[in-house]
Amino acid sequence: MICSYSVSALVAIAVLNKGQSWKFERPKKPFDFLTLPIYFGSYLPIMLISLIYVSIMNMLGLKGVDVVIPFPDNTVGRIIYLLQYALMPAFLEELLFRGVLLERLRKYGNVLAITMSSLVFALIHGNVVGFLFIFMLGLVFGYIAVLSESLIPSIIMHLLNNSIALLTSNFENDVWAISAISISIIAFGIVGIIVTAVYISTNKYKKQFSVPREKGPIMSRVYNFLLTPGMIIFICVTLAMTVMVEIFAA
Repeated sequence: MICSYSVSALVAIAVLNKGQSWKFERPKKPFDFLTLPIYFGSYLPIMLISLIYVSIMNMLGLKGVDVVIPFPDNTVGRIIYLLQYALMPAFLEELLFRGVLLERLRKYGNVLAITMSSLVFALIHGNVVGFLFIFMLGLVFGYIAVLSESLIPSIIMHLLNNSIALLTSNFENDVWAISAISISIIAFGIVGIIVTAVYISTNKYKKQFSVPREKGPIMSRVYNFLLTPGMIIFICVTLAMTVMVEIFAA
């Protein structure tokens, strides 16, 4: 499954990004240093908001689909496991959603490009319960990709997120392990919020945290994007697949 997904993603990236730059340049300052603080600083509130959303979805009878991939017992197996399920998806998805889709949507404006690429990113995962969490992470990844003018920070953030997800899914029955992971996330999150806030409040970097906005009515740009034939087909197919997943998971 991962292999076929990877091949499909590589083909899509190669076709869609033909003639475009790959944006693997060194991130603009201060985002070369702030990649980890911004990730953990945003991860904490995103997780808290998502927990409320998931609770509401569960009350409505939507449980989502949890796929636990067993963690190998040997060192080589663990390395391959992390490369296959953490690094590869992070690298390919950032190339596709931030490197190709977001860049092509920037003609509609940066804010719209970040929002809509995050929406597509969340929809394509086909997870109603996890939708809000994935969408908000996509906003952070897109925001950093635009401001840093590089894919490197969002790939690192995505890799961290996948790694945390794999760890929590494999140790969900281990109270001590989950407690250690949760405490670490909270601690890193608080430090990340403080460090990022200090940089934002510094006059030297304050302007660099503002996403350049284009003039013109936002709604007309939204309509121009959403009403393209490709986008209409994509939304319909994605929603149909998501509904089917929820039906079979019930």
